[in-house]
Amino acid sequence: EKLTEQNGIKKFGKGSVRYREGIPFLHLAGTHYEMGYQYGILMADELRSIFTGINKTRDAIFSIVPAVLRPIAKIKFGMKASDKFKTMPERFRDELEGVAAGSGLDLDEFSEAVFFPDMMAAFACTSIILKTESGLVHGRNLDFVPPILGRYPVIIEYRPDRGIPYTHMSVIGCLSGLTGVNDSGMSISINMSSIVEDSPDETMPVGYKLRDILENVRSMADADRL
Repeated sequence: EKLTEQNGIKKFGKGSVRYREGIPFLHLAGTHYEMGYQYGILMADELRSIFTGINKTRDAIFSIVPAVLRPIAKIKFGMKASDKFKTMPERFRDELEGVAAGSGLDLDEFSEAVFFPDMMAAFACTSIILKTESGLVHGRNLDFVPPILGRYPVIIEYRPDRGIPYTHMSVIGCLSGLTGVNDSGMSISINMSSIVEDSPDETMPVGYKLRDILENVRSMADADRL
């Protein structure tokens, strides 16, 4: 398969991307590996750019650690990312591998970048639910200024071979979920705060739990069972 571009739309396999007001609208379909590979091919330049920025931020954080302990800190960080990778369902691991293969990024280094917010950053977010005559309105705000991430918004339509189609509002390269709505009308967002204790290492990253819900939940009863 070849990457093609016509009328401002890039296409690769079942995937495509077009820009509207500077924001990429990404359409992905197939198995999770195929969707990841489409993502990597279609957004390769953007992924490499944000990957470089995240690495600089990570290195700046490591620079605070005494030089003699820095190699140990980096090894521990890599081991923690590897542990996070192992907690995820196989389909999401397949997707990560697909993105790395499509973009040409190293899988281990890319995984560290993907899990960087889960392991290092402290966020605070706000969501609101408004009941109107037309139905419920779900609003979400990032209550912090993302110095790198804010320059790379993306809206992704996922159409997995197995699971409910859904739309994910996120950041390029951030494969774990932030905010989304599926074709059954279920919407969900993550609110995190630095005052909350870290989750155990053996648990799935919360952003991937969000995507798990979007792919499998058609009602609140389904959500309770999941």
